[in-house]
Amino acid sequence: FAISNVEDTPSAQAIVGGQLLAMEAINNDPNLLPNYKLNMDIFDSHKSRSIAVKHALNMTTQYTQNSRHIFPIVLGSDWSSLSTTIAPILEAYNMGQLSASATSTKLSDKDKYPIFIEQSQQIHYKHKELFPIVLGSDWSSLSTTIAPILEAYNMGQLSASATSTKLSDKDKYPYFYRTKPADSLQAQGIISLCKEFGWDDIAVVYVEDEYGEYLNREIQTIVHNDINATLDVTSIAVTEDISDNTQYSSYQEAARQIKEIEAYIIVLIVHDDYIDNLFAEFEHENMLEYPYYFIGVNGWFDDAVIEEHNIADITAGFIGTIPWQPLTLDIDEYNEEIRDEVNAAEALYKNVSMLAQKNIPSTYFKEEDDVRNNYMIYAYDAMYTLAYVMHEIDENPQKYGDKSLIQWLDGDSTDKNELIDILDNIMLNEIEFSGLSGHVLFDENGDRITGLYSFGNALTDGGMETFGYLYQNENGKIIHELDESNIIWPEAFQNRNITPRASPFIVSKSVTIPMATSIFVFSSAL
Repeated sequence: FAISNVEDTPSAQAIVGGQLLAMEAINNDPNLLPNYKLNMDIFDSHKSRSIAVKHALNMTTQYTQNSRHIFPIVLGSDWSSLSTTIAPILEAYNMGQLSASATSTKLSDKDKYPIFIEQSQQIHYKHKELFPIVLGSDWSSLSTTIAPILEAYNMGQLSASATSTKLSDKDKYPYFYRTKPADSLQAQGIISLCKEFGWDDIAVVYVEDEYGEYLNREIQTIVHNDINATLDVTSIAVTEDISDNTQYSSYQEAARQIKEIEAYIIVLIVHDDYIDNLFAEFEHENMLEYPYYFIGVNGWFDDAVIEEHNIADITAGFIGTIPWQPLTLDIDEYNEEIRDEVNAAEALYKNVSMLAQKNIPSTYFKEEDDVRNNYMIYAYDAMYTLAYVMHEIDENPQKYGDKSLIQWLDGDSTDKNELIDILDNIMLNEIEFSGLSGHVLFDENGDRITGLYSFGNALTDGGMETFGYLYQNENGKIIHELDESNIIWPEAFQNRNITPRASPFIVSKSVTIPMATSIFVFSSAL
């Protein structure tokens, strides 16, 4: 199974494309899973929690019950308000309802409630061998929503892009894993940029959800725990709820606060869907020009997003943290500690790129450059992670109850309850390989160890140039390297021959006063 926002976002399309690429390679490998053929059902959540929940429930039904026959007309509900609420859900499953007491004429609308009373049909759930770890979801907010549902049915979730540190809580999310590094590494990258350029006072504008709140919290925590830190962080929350103009008033308030505290370096932790509205409000307040400067994060700072939203003229010169990609730096620019892993990832990437153009439908990779989407490599490695987990059970059945994978999947509820813990143990203790995204290894929370992040610079043509990288090694040490000379700053800063600064822009001018021997020095803010 895979849950993603396929029709709505380039990143999700690349994620599914990466999964399909890996599945094709796995199925063609005579040594990895020779007795299996992998197939993937794709469930599009359309960025909706409710739809994601529906898909999760659908998956759990198929996993826990090999075959069911259900009469699809429900008796109920007795209230019109409840009938109108549950009708769309039932309709989504080709089911209807027959009520004895719901009388609202609203329910007479056949377009909205087509199966409120309708001839019945049987629904047959096809028997499948279903693997109990779902690929997805690509958003942290959706992942946290469906994780408890999957867990209740002894199922887990492996994401290629959900990065919120909230999901690192093993007690709350015991069967959640990810191939992309958690936002704790991205937070370190943001702080590294601030230290590198002497930005000691910043504002963090973050969206109030699992992604934004926890990335902001991670930045605050790192600064608080660093006894040598001189960085002051002001956090400003915004909402992406557009009902009753709440969103716009929230953005207006954020702009007001930024001006009030005189913050000039602003970290934007928001989603790509709403970046247009936020920039529009900042432009109205003359905040998209000198002396204001913005740092991007992976939620929106991406060349595909910049192109889709046509904001290259705004973002040109911005820098930020982006997921690491192969072939974006010369191999000699990497630390020797990771150079071999990077070299292996880049060699594999060249082969996968050729495979993508030949075998994957244009739905997922419309152009050659789409293969380089920031998320594809993590999706590819997620699929391979599952393949290696399956391989481990079949290669070493004596370690896992003397049963093959098929025997485990065909078992009863007791077996399924035991199986998810076996899979968890394998994920955390047995999986380690060289993938498209580098060295793939998981810690005790299911988070990626040794993951890489990059520093990117948005260009005038909407492209993204990498000027450095960071990673956390197996000893927990954060290492970063960057080359400031490769950064192209916004034109307004170049024209003044300065780089962005956190404090008011003060320059000194010497002015000679006629008929006097004294020289006075004036300071003025530019």
